[in-house]
Amino acid sequence: MSLKVPTIDFRNSFEWKKGSEKWVLVRDEVYKSLEEFGCFEALLDEDIPKTKLYEKVKELFNSNLEKKFGNSQNVYASYSKDDPGVPLFERLVIKNVLIHGVIENFSNLLWPEGDPKFCDLVLTYSKKLSEFEDMIRRMIFEKLGLENYLNEHKNSADYLLGLLKYRPPKDGEKNVGLTPHTDNHFNNFKPI
Repeated sequence: MSLKVPTIDFRNSFEWKKGSEKWVLVRDEVYKSLEEFGCFEALLDEDIPKTKLYEKVKELFNSNLEKKFGNSQNVYASYSKDDPGVPLFERLVIKNVLIHGVIENFSNLLWPEGDPKFCDLVLTYSKKLSEFEDMIRRMIFEKLGLENYLNEHKNSADYLLGLLKYRPPKDGEKNVGLTPHTDNHFNNFKPI
C-alpha cells in the first residue's frame, strides 16, 4: 500500500461563503491532510500566471545574478549560489514582496530601467498566493477554535518569494539536491 499526498480542489473558492457546506467540507479536508501528511496538493484557479512568471524567472536567472548580488543580502533580496553542500542549487529571495514599492525597487537593481512586466507578474502571483494562504490560515484557526488569534498571527507574517533554480550536474558531479530540512514558514508553496 502506498501513501499519496491528498489533492484538494480550491477552484472557484472565491465563491465559497465562510461556514457554508463547501467551506466546512474543504476546511476539514485541509485539517485532516495537514494532520496526517503535513501537506496537500492544491488545485487552484488558472488565474495565477505561472507560465509567464516562469519565463521571466528563467530570464532573471540567466542575467548574471552573481555579478549583481554576489552571495549576499540586501534590503530587498538575498541571493545564494555555489554552496558546497548543494552545488546545483541557486536561490533568490525577494523580501516583503507585498509591501508597496519593494518589487519595483528590486527590479531596478536588476535592470537599470526596471521591468514593469516582471513587477506585475510577481505582484499578481504573490497576491494570489497570499489570498490562498489567508484562506488556509482562516480554515486552520477556525478548525482549532482559535479565530480570535487569526489577525494577530496574520499581522506577524512576513511574505517572502523564493525563486529557485537547479542546474544539471556536470560530468562526474553528483546530482545533489537540498538536504532534508524543515522550513519555518507557516505555509510553503511549490507550484507544479
